[in-house]
Amino acid sequence: MKILIVDDEPIMRNGLKVTIDWQTYGFEVLDAVANGKKALQACEEKGVPDIVITDIRMPVMDGLELTREMLLRYPLVKIVIISAYDDFKYAQKAIEYGVSDYVLKPVTERRLREVLQS
Repeated sequence: MKILIVDDEPIMRNGLKVTIDWQTYGFEVLDAVANGKKALQACEEKGVPDIVITDIRMPVMDGLELTREMLLRYPLVKIVIISAYDDFKYAQKAIEYGVSDYVLKPVTERRLREVLQS
């Protein structure tokens, strides 16, 4: 399964990309980008991922906008939001848009693996 990582924080974005041995779990990281607009561009250039892991608050295009656009364009993509914001409004909107899961930061490798395998 192919994964696209979207987070405006370079430490988080690159950390997710390199600290997890994705191949061990049967995943391949297509790309890791800084915002929703770049995520949509990555889909056009590198192919549509099976799963998008995205932060919720980012400049240019946030995770909620990205979720809405991804599911309109690619309805089979699974979206996992990882956020530092334990705000019911964000979670409610994310569920309304059809995210697969909403995980609070800091996220452990074990928790992320459980979410992705489910």
